[in-house]
Amino acid sequence: GHDSKPSTFNNLGLSFIRRFERLGNIVDIEKAICAQQKAIALTDDGNREKPRMLADLGASFMRRFRRLGNLVDIDEAILIEKQAVALIPDAHKDRHSMLENIGLSFACRFERLEDLSDIREAIHFQQQARAVELTPDSHTDKPSKLGNLGISLSCRFDRLGNIEDIDKAINAQEQAVALTPDGHADKPSWLSSLGGSLTNRFQRLGNLVDIDKAISTHRQAVLLTPYGHADKPGRIMNLGHSLTCRFERLGELVDIDKAIHAHRLAVARTPDDHAGKPSILSALGQSYNCRFLRLGHLVDIDEALSIQRRAASLTPDGHANMPNMLNNIAVSLTGRYKRLGNVVDLDEAISTQKQAVTMIPHGHAYKPAWLNNLAGLFACRFECLGFATDINDATSTYRQSAHLSVGPPQQLFNAALNWSRTFYKAHNEHSLEANASIIELIPRIVWLGTGVSQRYQNISPIGNVVIEAVAAAIELNKPDTALEWIEQGRSIVWGQILRLRSPLNDVKLSSRPELATELEQVSQQLERAGTEEFLTIEAVNSETEVSPEDEAQKHRRLAERYDQLLEEIRCIPGFEHFMKPKQLSYLRDASERGPVAIINVHNTRCDALVVRDPSSHVLHISLLDLSLDDTHKLRQQFVSCLAQAKVRVRENLEDSEGRADRPHDPHGLPRVRMEYILGELWVKVVHPVLDALCFKSSSDSTALPHITWCATGPLAFLPLHAAGHYNRPDGPRAFQYVVSSYTPTIAALVEALKRPEQLNPSILAVSQPNSPGYSDLPGTRQEVQAIESCADGLSLNWLDGASATVDAVLEAMAQSSWCHLACHGVQDPTEPTKSSFVLHNGRLDLHTMMSKSFKSAEIAYLSACQTAKGDEERPEEAIHLAAGMLLAGYRTVFATMWSIGDRDAPIVAREVYSHMLKSSQMGRRRQAAYALHHAVGVLRDKVGEDAFVRWMPFIHFGA
Repeated sequence: GHDSKPSTFNNLGLSFIRRFERLGNIVDIEKAICAQQKAIALTDDGNREKPRMLADLGASFMRRFRRLGNLVDIDEAILIEKQAVALIPDAHKDRHSMLENIGLSFACRFERLEDLSDIREAIHFQQQARAVELTPDSHTDKPSKLGNLGISLSCRFDRLGNIEDIDKAINAQEQAVALTPDGHADKPSWLSSLGGSLTNRFQRLGNLVDIDKAISTHRQAVLLTPYGHADKPGRIMNLGHSLTCRFERLGELVDIDKAIHAHRLAVARTPDDHAGKPSILSALGQSYNCRFLRLGHLVDIDEALSIQRRAASLTPDGHANMPNMLNNIAVSLTGRYKRLGNVVDLDEAISTQKQAVTMIPHGHAYKPAWLNNLAGLFACRFECLGFATDINDATSTYRQSAHLSVGPPQQLFNAALNWSRTFYKAHNEHSLEANASIIELIPRIVWLGTGVSQRYQNISPIGNVVIEAVAAAIELNKPDTALEWIEQGRSIVWGQILRLRSPLNDVKLSSRPELATELEQVSQQLERAGTEEFLTIEAVNSETEVSPEDEAQKHRRLAERYDQLLEEIRCIPGFEHFMKPKQLSYLRDASERGPVAIINVHNTRCDALVVRDPSSHVLHISLLDLSLDDTHKLRQQFVSCLAQAKVRVRENLEDSEGRADRPHDPHGLPRVRMEYILGELWVKVVHPVLDALCFKSSSDSTALPHITWCATGPLAFLPLHAAGHYNRPDGPRAFQYVVSSYTPTIAALVEALKRPEQLNPSILAVSQPNSPGYSDLPGTRQEVQAIESCADGLSLNWLDGASATVDAVLEAMAQSSWCHLACHGVQDPTEPTKSSFVLHNGRLDLHTMMSKSFKSAEIAYLSACQTAKGDEERPEEAIHLAAGMLLAGYRTVFATMWSIGDRDAPIVAREVYSHMLKSSQMGRRRQAAYALHHAVGVLRDKVGEDAFVRWMPFIHFGA
């Protein structure tokens, strides 16, 4: 034949390919393959053009596979592309792109079969090609190399759920988009892939920035794809999927309506013989189901099922997407059963979900969620028909799901929670195992790889779940276990930060000291990363040129490395329990100066768990007269009383009144109602505990025993230290029996007790009599003058008014062992870490103090309003300024539950300091709690016992 004949056939084939890519006409890809096969048949193996022709033919088989879904085509593509690589010299410029093409074909086959060896091969060939590293940014092939690697990494994430894969995929795809010029035909493809990866990451991490960016990226991809283009329907479907995901999170109807519109458009524009048609139909069915769950219109669920069944019927046997199709059908059937109660739907849902679970391979990231669905269906049928086999199947399936090692932690947590709840009131050893799984999963839900604000959002539902688990352990007569669990479920974020600051001296002396060095570095970086909040993913720090996206990914890698280092250290003999949750043997040390009483309030039972001394088991006291409903009502009444007395600080940031000297009329407070509240707290909570401890009243306050309270739920906001019968002169009062303190966690108290006492304390005193935008506080100067009068011979640094700037106060705190803050205080219920002290030039917030660790810190006196007012949404977290000071390193903190009178503050301050310094001069340990007990007694005698609002707010935290 003529020398030019092979190249003519090959070029003809490439022309058919270009038209096929634009219009998607199957005839064009058939003609392309035919022409390319003729070209190869006419070309000798020694011809230098042969490898390129083979590579082009392989790519055509891959395109036909994507269009029709026949496995024989993708097998042929991989075989031919391997032949091309075998014929091309190692140093040839085209070798890397051919290796990359083989990788892309393996990735395509993986999407069809989900055989893990295919995705490993895909990434292996793409990395072997060193395509990305070896290609300069200016090279026209660079975007495709980046984009294809991104697709493979995204596929592997979808299968295994490794967050690093999706982060790397997004990095590669963002670069591909950035390097592709506007107007280039490939740009919409890279945009669509990037949008898909951002959606996948949103579904795993829940960051709204990701889904918003995914939707805008998909919109760009759709707009840039010409009308009639073969890939346009798929890109429209991807946009619809992202809109559905955002609807599931935010519930905005406009999103689901737009999603359905997009999916219908994609279905209408996709030929029935297209390999992607079933996926587009399934996505449309899922959107209808989502809208049904929101609006309850039967027409939507019927449409969903009809479409999803059609999608499944069009999906070939053995297709990797078949389990997903079946899962979607089962979900829709479940929705219709719950709406109409037809057991036929429930039975079909179970059989369909069983099929989906059986088909999905072990180790797949979706498996926990699908097992959870199946277990839920068994539980539904048990409730409907009462067959014991169904409830047994439910519990075993939940258990299987909760114990899987892969999948989103939230899914594993949900499975463990549902597993525990299948036992209802029939608590047994199995429910203990289920609840243990819940507690173990908490660190993965509140993950160190996310910022502090995100962790607080993730915590919200956890507190009640922990309280429920604790109640179950108590029911099973396991008070020691219950105490350990309640500790693991309280102040979770505080605990994480404290662990990051833990000294590593023992590890440094071990056989692997290098692990301690690296863990120290990683911990410091993790703490910094956690407290740096990035508002938008597009923003770039102009000084460092590091984007928030890069910072967030670095943060996640640090958290992963931190977990790896802990595992490595735990392999060293003697370090098996390193950094694991604190056990009873450690927690008992909190009772060194008196018992610690933890009150657990759940709707099934209320109990006190008391650590009496460092050598005893936990004392369990049933609070038989208390209910969760009681605590809610008492809390509401208490808030109402404070509001009527005009001391309940407003729930916004711009409270300009704070602790100003408002007239505190004792009779302005509904005295009878307050007496009722304090009486109820005495009868139902405080007295049963003190009685079990055999504590008796005494008129000598220095002889009283000391107790530390740690309450859960609504009880965390009520003044246990002031409980008593005030409606009669001889009635018992808590302060006649004990000196009370509070602690956010038991571990915080243990750590506080460990800190050494300063022999010659240096005192920082801050007074803010005139904060811009806030009411005047003239009494703040009197407070510091009162401290001055007691502090003879001690170093006192007084920052008053304009000299008390944020930087000046922070610097002085680092150099002082005692810190007295007399100013306005603000609690931010929406962003707890923004709660702050109001200084001359701005606010010193919790976020800033959390990033510090004051080495010589000992005592903090917060004479500001609402410094111990926690977050009502997350009571177990103790998110308030007092807890923040404990975290920053202070061993003892004086705080207030609500705004205090400007005239009362100097009285209490003078008495506290004089009492502490007197005991110190006498050679005794400073007994901070006794000092406050004495000071509040002085104030109470002066203003009258019925002036509750004036003496009750002063409380003590720590040691």
